[in-house]
Amino acid sequence: MTFSYDRSTADTIYEGLRDIPKNSKGRRYAVRVQVPSRTIILAAHFAQLSGVVELVEAWMADTYPSYQTPRGRPPLIPVKAYVVATLASGIALGNTSYISIHSVLTGEWTRAERAAMGFAVSANDDEDALLDAKRRSIGYDCVTRLAAKVALTFDPKPYPSRSGLTIEQLDAIDATRDPKVMALHQARADMLAGRLMTACFKLLPEEIQCRWHGDLTGDGTLVKGYGGWGHNSGVRKVKESQSPEANAGIHARTQDRRDAAAFDTGQIKPDKTIYNFGYEGHALLMTAPEGALPVPCLVIGWSLDRPSVGPGQNLVTAVQGIVEANLPSGRLVTDMGYSQRFPVNFHLPFAQLGYTQVMMYADADLGVQATYAGFLMVEGTWYGPCIPQMLIDATKDFRAGRITEDVFRDRIAARVKYQARIKRRRKDGWLVDYRCPGRGDGATNDCPIVRDRMGDKAPAYTVNPEGRRTLNMVFAAQVPADPPTCCTNAESVTIPVDVGIKFAQEFPYESEEWRAWYPRERNSMEGKNRYLKDAAAAAIANVDHRRFRGYGKQHFALLAKLVGANFQTILAFVDAEEDREKNPPAAKIGRPKKVGWDNLPPGSTGPPEPMRIAGRQSTSEKVA
Repeated sequence: MTFSYDRSTADTIYEGLRDIPKNSKGRRYAVRVQVPSRTIILAAHFAQLSGVVELVEAWMADTYPSYQTPRGRPPLIPVKAYVVATLASGIALGNTSYISIHSVLTGEWTRAERAAMGFAVSANDDEDALLDAKRRSIGYDCVTRLAAKVALTFDPKPYPSRSGLTIEQLDAIDATRDPKVMALHQARADMLAGRLMTACFKLLPEEIQCRWHGDLTGDGTLVKGYGGWGHNSGVRKVKESQSPEANAGIHARTQDRRDAAAFDTGQIKPDKTIYNFGYEGHALLMTAPEGALPVPCLVIGWSLDRPSVGPGQNLVTAVQGIVEANLPSGRLVTDMGYSQRFPVNFHLPFAQLGYTQVMMYADADLGVQATYAGFLMVEGTWYGPCIPQMLIDATKDFRAGRITEDVFRDRIAARVKYQARIKRRRKDGWLVDYRCPGRGDGATNDCPIVRDRMGDKAPAYTVNPEGRRTLNMVFAAQVPADPPTCCTNAESVTIPVDVGIKFAQEFPYESEEWRAWYPRERNSMEGKNRYLKDAAAAAIANVDHRRFRGYGKQHFALLAKLVGANFQTILAFVDAEEDREKNPPAAKIGRPKKVGWDNLPPGSTGPPEPMRIAGRQSTSEKVA
């Protein structure tokens, strides 16, 4: 079957393309998808709410002294216009490349929209037409030059982006850097992320904000870099040269069960690690406990760095914007990519800010993880020394296949009888008094040591209607021959929070409470990562939307896309709230705790400087 095209229709389209006006440089305006007018206004208001325009303008004045007192011609593109155009591209879930930003800056906008972007306007129609024509004639190179200048104000380690250098050449550049300048620029990049992410939270009505008690889920996600090894030909003049995107790195993902379906045998084949080149983004996602009033799952914290470099420090960095906004702290759910870090880089800083952990453990970390005055920390929770060995080894035995799941669940539930009880927290929570499970009100054990020492004052058991004792019977063989301090102290034992802090968590591991939190929150994070990388949504993984190199440029473009993803999340949440039937008020989950670097153990101070400098590590630097 043949099809004949209508020549007159084709001529009409061709003439329409030729009728597109040219700018002063003889170039026709591109035919592109335009950002909606309302998005420009929203982006301008959001830039004002977050205060990022004032920040960037101050950084420009500090980095380029001539910016504050310009000489010669005024800049064609105000910094505000560039910031608003980038945010508008992200909010519209569009392309954040310079081509797209240039299209936004030179688009057809009303006088009010141009004023909102920061361009000069005039009440006189003729003068305003001249100003608008000047704006429409802005060249692509003007956008790239301004973007490079803005990025340099918060890029801690800029490198030449047009050629691959050797490791020796990169080290030579690093040797000339001022550590104070690097720390300043890193702090600026982190502040920019904090301002933009927490401003998304401030968009919510106060009644929605009050629902959130500070609970977070953290995870890292690969963000591929543009042009991993330079020119697409793959031919390098210097074989030892590195990627022009020097701050990015190799991301290795070991094959897991999800990849097994790709093989005919259905078995995981050895040495099938997947490698990619780019950055790693560390995101903090808002969450709420099951049964509570829902909150939108916003990305409220963000940090960008080289893959596998300082993940714990990067997640601490991501939470700093939440701290500065004086938002509440709650539970933090992470995978073993973070919980396996050194405590000084992850667990201690989050504990200082009032967060409690919910985590998993590797096989090597199961069982007893710490001891103090006779108490045993078993998989994140303190227990008395009378806890039977089979309960200590419950998770080990289950993972090894020695017991069934039903037996495993019964043993996990039986642990609670031996759990040490918190009597009080002292010194801002950094010293906690724990009571033996056989002492005081609420005792769960009938312990022979307690009976011998307290006599008639020892907790007495009763028999319930089912004929069972209300106190668990502890036999003499279960208690130590030489009773430790936790058994002999009449009241309690004080344990510093930093003892076993790498493994301590809010709920007993694999308990009903733990299983109500961890799988649900991890699934929420994985779903959010899928949405962020969806080509039809935020598309943060689409390298063609970020066709430039450099940490600062990538960082700002990704932040704009995350703002757009948060806007869409808020819209979906508003629609769901309108459709949802009225729910009874959620049970109160305690008073939200305020976070702050002043909540520290005695003698400690908050980090005055960034915990890490993102990007490439020179051969003389030690990776923490």
